[in-house]
Amino acid sequence: MPVITKQFQNLTLPQLGFGSMRLPLLPGGGDENVDQAAVDRMVDTAMARGANYFDTAYGYHGGKSEVVIGKALSRYPRDSYYLASKFPGYDESNIRADKVEAIFEEQLKKCGVEYFDMYLMHAQSAGRFEFYKSCRAYETAFALKAEGRVRHVGISFHDTAPVLERILTEYPQLDFVQLQFNYLDYEDPQVQSRACYEVCRRHQKPVVVMEPVRGGRLARLSGEETAALAALALLVWLAFFIISGSLTVPLLRTGFRMVVFSVIIMIVVLFFRRGIMGDKEFSDILFARRKASGKGAVK
Repeated sequence: MPVITKQFQNLTLPQLGFGSMRLPLLPGGGDENVDQAAVDRMVDTAMARGANYFDTAYGYHGGKSEVVIGKALSRYPRDSYYLASKFPGYDESNIRADKVEAIFEEQLKKCGVEYFDMYLMHAQSAGRFEFYKSCRAYETAFALKAEGRVRHVGISFHDTAPVLERILTEYPQLDFVQLQFNYLDYEDPQVQSRACYEVCRRHQKPVVVMEPVRGGRLARLSGEETAALAALALLVWLAFFIISGSLTVPLLRTGFRMVVFSVIIMIVVLFFRRGIMGDKEFSDILFARRKASGKGAVK
């Protein structure tokens, strides 16, 4: 199945990219001991399926992510993929204005390329934005873009909507914004995914999504959730037994039964997962009511 694409200025980008902050590690190794062979296979799969946007950063995996991704991609023509990396201005003890371009050169060398398709100011927040400004990281990136060594300049953002508003107002020439965006963080008071997205819309800035499944957390059930789903499956099966009088009822024989079963599963996940509905969950509300009806409850 061909990957779904979206136009970004003069580029046709896949809507599914390849992040490299959490790459597979060698057995017994630390964060810097990335399994190059495993990454090569993952990159091959991504390229074969059209997911040819790769995101890395100076600090990922103790500085090894850029190297590993660069090696994996070196087996492909440079114009067959898009590569994004990020300037590490968060390391304030080692960054000065006269070192910004030198770090950029180091990143190109580590990745084995002559240009970055996307170059981001990493992990922007209120405090870090001031430091990036003080070392003229934005201005350097825009100059590199003018030279053709960076195709598009953006930011990865981790703060509130007013801070993002300020950054985009001060630097309207930014090409895009990378936001942490998923259903868990949509209304989170710290992440503010929805509010930040609305700021981007007002400034007409395309959004690149990071953490769509919260580092895999939203794709994995906890032990409590798994047990709840197993118990629910048993209860539904018993319910059909009571209704039909047969233990051999094909639970998912019809489309209607499948829809009902899927809805029930979704309700249980909502019941046990915190954060989806803001500060209160179904389980919180239920248990709160029980406590309120008990002895000594505070009204």
